[in-house]
Amino acid sequence: MVDFVKFILHILGRPKMYYIQKIEDFYYTINGYIAGAKNENYNLFIERFTIYLKSKYQCKEENILYVSLIRSMTIYDENTLQILKNEFIEFLSNDVTLEDFFSSKDLFFLNELCQSR
Repeated sequence: MVDFVKFILHILGRPKMYYIQKIEDFYYTINGYIAGAKNENYNLFIERFTIYLKSKYQCKEENILYVSLIRSMTIYDENTLQILKNEFIEFLSNDVTLEDFFSSKDLFFLNELCQSR
């Protein structure tokens, strides 16, 4: 799971290297990665991120994706990626429910990784 998070942070750090111009490109890339990896925990992790965002922004809509939520915050494509990066790092730094996915050692590593970004 740590490798998946590192992959996401790497993409968000250099999106143009992966031809990612907007949040929708990121969404398709990550969903393709999840499908290829065949790891249901990756999908559950992304769902947890969506729940975190919905709670933070008090979104009442049931079936909204993190992509739509962030897209609603700005109309500029590059801003969506920056907002996503900031929100993802904040999620990794603050969400206590991540203990379901990571060991305490991994959580410490992720916290250090987030602070360096």
